[in-house]
Amino acid sequence: MQCICENISGCKPKMCGKQSCGVFRISESYWFDAGEPTVSQNEYTNSKDASDYFFCVNDRKCAETTVRAYMKRFSRDCNRDGVIDCLDYILIHLLGPTGCLTTSLSFHFFNVMELCLSHASSLEDYP
Repeated sequence: MQCICENISGCKPKMCGKQSCGVFRISESYWFDAGEPTVSQNEYTNSKDASDYFFCVNDRKCAETTVRAYMKRFSRDCNRDGVIDCLDYILIHLLGPTGCLTTSLSFHFFNVMELCLSHASSLEDYP
């Protein structure tokens, strides 16, 4: 999760508007495809409504739940190396489940990803 966060936003939150937001830059369609996770109802709302997306993507725990659910749904071997690993999850998040098969990362994103993955001491926190 940390490498996805660092790659997409430097782990700096972005306010919502018509674009993706939160530290993972989750779009509303990404959130929807992940099953529309919500923050604990005791904290924000008693029923589902349009604000659930905004609350979720700006809450680190809910945003991570969203990313994990998206990865579970769209998990694939993007780089065709025979294993689905952290690199594939980053590619799916940045390029989408179809785009990760046909598009390459920019030089900047590739360097950030390589640096982060080389410093990851444990892969247990990935989806």
